[in-house]
Amino acid sequence: MFEAKNAFIGALLMLKKFTIFDIKFYAETEDNDYIFGVFLLPFLGLLIGILSIPLSIFRFLYEPIFVGVLILIYYCIITKSTNIIDVYKTINTIIKPKNINDQLLSNMAIVLLCILYFALFSILSVRAIMLTPMVGFSNLLILNLIIKRNKENTSILKYCSKNHAILAFVFSFAVTIIISYKLTIALSLTFIITGILMNYFDSKIKILPSSIEGLIIELSQILFLILCYVLFLYK
Repeated sequence: MFEAKNAFIGALLMLKKFTIFDIKFYAETEDNDYIFGVFLLPFLGLLIGILSIPLSIFRFLYEPIFVGVLILIYYCIITKSTNIIDVYKTINTIIKPKNINDQLLSNMAIVLLCILYFALFSILSVRAIMLTPMVGFSNLLILNLIIKRNKENTSILKYCSKNHAILAFVFSFAVTIIISYKLTIALSLTFIITGILMNYFDSKIKILPSSIEGLIIELSQILFLILCYVLFLYK
């Protein structure tokens, strides 16, 4: 049975993990705190996206490239680059680099990711950019149903259930339809493609790395942006 305390602490836990707000806790946390907090992740993603709207509007005053830089900086600051760092960690976990040269692949992946974000933030519509963080966080909960490996090493997935996935799925589609119904095509393809990729990845690895959550979020976000562009839905 959830209590108001679980809701409050759960929200603070998600803010602490995924945003710049470093909140101190002086009381012990419970599993119910995390379980309730995970329910709030799609809402947190939407909030992060909404806060980017003022920066996106600058494109009517300044060059799109400048706006792309502003939004990328905002995203890195507000999330303290947690998910981007997780991408780096996950790649290194998979390739197991023995020296600096072996880390070239993970370094190149991060550079490519940032370049893609910069380029897509510069040209895509305010609506597509606003929805992006919500897509990433929602898909993390949805893909939990596909991942069969032991999730004890993770901080979010181990608390996910079918109810979390259903809420994330319904919420993400409802919000996307309200904002721009055409973008549901990109959203659907994002869920399908990442589901196929994660099913393959899950079948090949032995141990699920704790950083996989950030990889899922970033992969979902960048794929959604790319699909929005390819499908010409940014206009």
